[in-house]
Amino acid sequence: MFSEARIHRENTPLDWEPEVEDFEEFLKLLNVIMTTAPECYFDSSNCQKPAGLIGFPINALLNWPMATTAGYAVFANALVNQQFKRILNYWALFLKTPDSRYSWIVDLINKALGDKEVGPFDRFEEIFKSNPHDQYYGFACWDEFFVRGFQDGVRPVSHPDDDSVIVNACESAPYRLSQNVALSDQFWLKEQRYSLENMLNWDEYSPQFVGGTVYQAFLSALSYHRWHSPVSGTVKRTYVVNGSYYLESQSQSFF
Repeated sequence: MFSEARIHRENTPLDWEPEVEDFEEFLKLLNVIMTTAPECYFDSSNCQKPAGLIGFPINALLNWPMATTAGYAVFANALVNQQFKRILNYWALFLKTPDSRYSWIVDLINKALGDKEVGPFDRFEEIFKSNPHDQYYGFACWDEFFVRGFQDGVRPVSHPDDDSVIVNACESAPYRLSQNVALSDQFWLKEQRYSLENMLNWDEYSPQFVGGTVYQAFLSALSYHRWHSPVSGTVKRTYVVNGSYYLESQSQSFF
C-alpha cells in the first residue's frame, strides 16, 4: 500500500509526497508516535493558520496508504485491526501521563478566539472548566484536556425536564435519519439501510428497537469531542464493539 500510494502521487490534489516510503519506515515512525501527543500544525507562512487536517499523529503516516486499493484490503482485515487496537491502547497509556501535556495549546486557542468573534466568550477559561493560573490549565494529561467540560451555563440543555425531547449528544452535525429500521438487513452504515443487529453487536436488546428511528450525525475531527447523554434514562449495559480503524471509503481515494 505504501508503494501504491507513490504510484498515485500525481493524481493527488496537493503537492505533498507520501510521507512513508515503506513498511519498515512506518514501524520506526510509529515507535516515535507512541510518546507523542496530538499537536497543532501550522503552515510555513507563519500566519498561524492550521496546515490542513492532521488529526492524530498516526493519521499523518496512513493518510495516503489508507486511500489505496491495497490499503483497503489491509485495514479491512480483522487480524490487522486486532493489532492496531493493541497499538492504540498502548498509546492511550502515554496520553494519560503528565508527559503528554503541552503548555502552549491553550495559548493558541486563546489567540484563535481573539482573532474572531465566538459569541460572548474570548478566553478559553470562560468556555471550559480549567485553571488559568496553572501552566497546563489544571489538566493532568492530554486525555483530561481532550474531554474537558464546559463551564456551567455555556451549553444549556434544551428542555431538561421533558423526556420527549432528544438533545444532540455532542458537537456533531445531522447526517442522516432512517425510519422503520429492520433487525437484519444489508448493512452499509453510510450508504444503505441500517441493520440493528450489526450496530448493536447482536445484543439481546436489539429486537426492542425494530421499526424505530436511527439518527446519524457527523462529528468533525476539528469539533469538541466530549459526549453527553441525549436522553434521560438508566444505562443498562456498556461494551466496546470491535471494528476497523483506518478503513477508508474507496470512493474517496486520491481525487
